[in-house]
Amino acid sequence: EVTFNTSDWSEDRSLNLKGEAFFKVKKGSKFTVNTTQGNVSVLGTQFTVNARENLYQVICYEGKVLVVSQAKDSITLTQGMAFLINKGTQKEYSLDTSEPDWINNESSYKDMPINMVLDELERQFGITILGKENLKPALFTGRFSHKDATLAVQTVFMAMEIPYTIDAQGNVLIQK
Repeated sequence: EVTFNTSDWSEDRSLNLKGEAFFKVKKGSKFTVNTTQGNVSVLGTQFTVNARENLYQVICYEGKVLVVSQAKDSITLTQGMAFLINKGTQKEYSLDTSEPDWINNESSYKDMPINMVLDELERQFGITILGKENLKPALFTGRFSHKDATLAVQTVFMAMEIPYTIDAQGNVLIQK
């Protein structure tokens, strides 16, 4: 969800974001993405912001971005750098890609808590995953395609060795 004021856009290129978005910003005046977890300011670049409950992630694909978290910590990211806050823990890392994978109908993760990956499977395919409370904390590194829900679930669950069944509506039940 993106909201912004159209009446003064030429003077204040600022918007509010809930969720995840990719931005390709032409050089010009300052452009700011405001979220409940922090703000990202740029002059011309390509980047993603993912602002969800317990997750704040910024990835810079080109140029330079200034990230200011809700705690008022700031970091400058350049091409190939990323910043993540997950349940209060901050992490900087690098990656080797020129655009977000979801533009090409894939989701990819590096050391992402499994519950957040499962949340994305639910959002992406409109399914429900029951029994998440039975999972032990674990980190997922990998990817899944957005083209086939069954294959995506199989990819994640087999990689993490999570026993499951799928009901007639396509919902997933994690077995104890």
